[in-house]
Amino acid sequence: MKHLLYSFLFIVFASNAFAQGGQITSIYVVPPNPTEADEVTVYADLTFAYSGCPLDYAAFALQNSTFAATAHHCVGLLAAICNTTDTFELGLLPAGGYTFDLTLTSGS
Repeated sequence: MKHLLYSFLFIVFASNAFAQGGQITSIYVVPPNPTEADEVTVYADLTFAYSGCPLDYAAFALQNSTFAATAHHCVGLLAAICNTTDTFELGLLPAGGYTFDLTLTSGS
C-alpha cells in the first residue's frame, strides 16, 4: 500500500511538472513605430494554467539583428489561470529591422 501511495504521488507531481508550460498570448512594441530617438520597450502578455506565476528571471541579448530573450516563471500547484506581462526595455536602437525571439519556461 505504501508503494502505491508513493507511485500515485509521483505520477501527480510528474504530470503537474510537465503540464505547467506557459503560453505567450501577445507580444507588442512601444512605441509601435520607433525612431532612433525612441526608447524601445517590448511587452509579452503570458498565461499560465497554474496559480501564481511570479517572474523568476528574464534576460535578453542582441545577436546581429535578433533579440534572443528568455523568461522563467515559477508557478504553483493549484490549477488556476494566471495572467502576467513581462517587460523588456531594449533602449535606443539604430535604424533597421529587428526580430524578438522569446523563450518562455516555467516550473514549480
